[in-house]
Amino acid sequence: MKRELNINHLTRVEGHGAVTITYSTRGLKRVALKFTEGPRFFEFIVKERLYTEIPKIVSRICGICYVSHRLASCFAVEDAFKAKVDRGITLLRELLTVGEFIESHSLHLYFLALPDYMGYGSALEMFKDYPNVVKRGFRLKELGNRIMRLIAGKSVHGENVVPGGFEELPPKEELEELLKELYSALEEVEATFFLFDSLKYPDFESPCQLEMSLSTYSPFEFTDSVSLSDGSSFKKGEYEMFVREESSEKSTAKVSTVKGKAFLIGPLARVNGLVREGKLRGEVKELLSRAKNTFPTRNSHLSNLARAVELCEAVYRGIEI
Repeated sequence: MKRELNINHLTRVEGHGAVTITYSTRGLKRVALKFTEGPRFFEFIVKERLYTEIPKIVSRICGICYVSHRLASCFAVEDAFKAKVDRGITLLRELLTVGEFIESHSLHLYFLALPDYMGYGSALEMFKDYPNVVKRGFRLKELGNRIMRLIAGKSVHGENVVPGGFEELPPKEELEELLKELYSALEEVEATFFLFDSLKYPDFESPCQLEMSLSTYSPFEFTDSVSLSDGSSFKKGEYEMFVREESSEKSTAKVSTVKGKAFLIGPLARVNGLVREGKLRGEVKELLSRAKNTFPTRNSHLSNLARAVELCEAVYRGIEI
């Protein structure tokens, strides 16, 4: 006899998550995840607005990753005007992206993912038994916020980022102080890496046959080119020629394919690319040499370990800048 189990509220996901599990006396039949989030029509809202207003509007797509949305809109405005920015502006933008990733990855790893692996309902519950681990998560998250406040003006929806550059540049002495904080964080991001390497992950192979990321394989170094794991690439202006988007009854997000195939994006795709192309920095490569898990991998459960790798990459990149 077929039966269904419906869980209509999944926590720690963006939007509203639900899952339907279909099973019978013979075993599991089907698992269907459904995620919905109200459409917000940003493409329509920015029509006929002043170009100076667009970054302010689209950064509100997300409070955590607003930097990426704001910078993407600045790049689009600069392309429209055929405007170029100097190397100093680009480096500050890359440092700002480093801050966003440190904050976002720390939030995800320590406060969204780790409690589940450790058997706790939240990081606050985990604090009673592992106070130093939770404190490390807070310190790394604050480092990311510190970078965003310094360069963007605020840790959430900073208004200092504008087409062409910044309203104001950060003081040299504060950047020098930030450099000391980044050096101090090296030990903590390495500890984060080995913590997530020590967790037990299920054996799994993703059905995605393709991976997609920036051709730099690093979110902290900007490029107009996108690479696929099959060796092909395209420019950002060719996106709609390569990527097909379709609506799905299971999600308000569109389903995207390339060459008729689903593709993997995000930290796992990027770290796989860094390792595959030999672009992982030496210090992080040495950490991986001592890890029990390896990259590249098609085990999507290692996405969190890939985030920890990117956390190390981010701090080293911040020091370079």
